[in-house]
Amino acid sequence: MAAAMALSDKARTTQVSMHLFFHMRISPTGYDRVGQGSDYPSVNALAIDANGRVYVGGDFINVAGIAAADYVAMWNPSIQRWSALGSNSSGDGAISGEYVDVSALAIDANGRVYAGGDFDNLAGIAAADSVAVWDPATGQWSALGNGLQSEYSHVAALAVDAKDRVYIGGLFRDGGGNAAADALVVWDSITQTWGAVGSDGNGDGAILYNTVNAIAIDSRGKLYIGGSFENVANDLFADFVAAYQMPDVFRVFVPAINR
Repeated sequence: MAAAMALSDKARTTQVSMHLFFHMRISPTGYDRVGQGSDYPSVNALAIDANGRVYVGGDFINVAGIAAADYVAMWNPSIQRWSALGSNSSGDGAISGEYVDVSALAIDANGRVYAGGDFDNLAGIAAADSVAVWDPATGQWSALGNGLQSEYSHVAALAVDAKDRVYIGGLFRDGGGNAAADALVVWDSITQTWGAVGSDGNGDGAILYNTVNAIAIDSRGKLYIGGSFENVANDLFADFVAAYQMPDVFRVFVPAINR
């Protein structure tokens, strides 16, 4: 296998595929197996909780032969075992359907796992479209309030701040029913409410008709976003990457990125 040869030769490849992830783990002498693999594999997102459990999201089914381990699964390194995150009524994964995947994962201070991507009605929950949360304590999925409520939505990025506010980026309009929440929206898990992150001054979002692909939060709570956008909040220099701090406004991230 070409990929295996690349790994044995100091892993010159720069892209780790789902097949490699499911079959390999890092040991003192190199790569070794991590359980069994998956059919039709591709990994888009990884997150590790405080107990070292690894959550994996992407486009895959039946991890380690587990019928319900589709599109999202958990690897527990302490017991060397894969497990599914819930299931649907037919015994398959909580996420099912055509052209679905998990593109983003994030974990809050309570260990709850947020998953975003392309999916509808996760675990049969009508409002769990494009984003949902898994609670390991209860073993249950839940929608975020009444859901993203955006037609043709895709969630590409997730991040959780120190106050357990979940920032959700992607391609959508009016996230959570908020007219100013376009491509970027925040879910407050404490108050169970949706909110916008800035605006264009005219009632729409700071980012309009574009996509947020990446989100990061620094130690002071400042939010950084990246994606295929220009002129965030009408700032002529806020193209492709910008920063935001409540209740401040978006600022250009220097140096600016140009086409």
